[in-house]
Amino acid sequence: MSELQWFFPDTIEEAVELIGRDGVIPHGGGTGILRGNLKKTRGLVDLSRLPLRYHRKRGDMVEIGACTTFADAAAYLWSLDRECILAKALGSAASTPLRNRITLGGSTSLFPVWSDLVGPLIALGAEVELTGTNPGLFPVVRYVDEKELRKGTLITGLRFRMDSWASFYYRETRTFADHPAFTLTLLCRKKGGRIAELRALVTGCTGRYRRLAQVEEALSGVELDSVDPREVVEAVDVGFAAKNFMSPDYLKYLVSVQVERGIAGLMGRQQ
Repeated sequence: MSELQWFFPDTIEEAVELIGRDGVIPHGGGTGILRGNLKKTRGLVDLSRLPLRYHRKRGDMVEIGACTTFADAAAYLWSLDRECILAKALGSAASTPLRNRITLGGSTSLFPVWSDLVGPLIALGAEVELTGTNPGLFPVVRYVDEKELRKGTLITGLRFRMDSWASFYYRETRTFADHPAFTLTLLCRKKGGRIAELRALVTGCTGRYRRLAQVEEALSGVELDSVDPREVVEAVDVGFAAKNFMSPDYLKYLVSVQVERGIAGLMGRQQ
């Protein structure tokens, strides 16, 4: 491997020009570099001088800079709303030293199979702000699905609407700081004694993520008192590859168990 060259841009425009070069990649928290092919990497663009480490609330929109760490984002969101699904997810991700390094922009861009970030972002209907080849605001789900959208671009921020959701988050791990085999995000809005809207999403599965549309449809508009979490699990439709010494069928079973527990918790029942 040839010697890596470091770049320290002072502006976003300069950073975008640098990462447009062959073999030059951005460096935020640095935790994802070893996952890449360093043999093909010729340079690293340090983003620490750029104004991308911020969090703010404008009206009902929350905006978070791409270089904001998991720890900083979790603390800020927790101060706004203790039910915020993103605060729950980021606050339980990885370990304390890693949460102090991992950035939202880098983790969104890489979307590792064990991501604690992307599931909540998609469920919240979050948008990603890009600059470079494809500048503008795009739904996170589109950024994840469309490879062409990611080429030659730099994430500068994320934003989502701070709505009032009851939330449930689960990560399937062997130890607290382990990579999750899957994550489960549940968001529920209640109105007039009924479920006004439910959003359910799994990451770590086949296709990297899956919206549990049948679960959402099964509970939409249902009276709270008539919800039977045991019946809901029959609508869970998600596939897995074997991992962590667990079979695909067993992983699907674990998702069903957590969906049942999560729905029961959102309905205010013990499980």
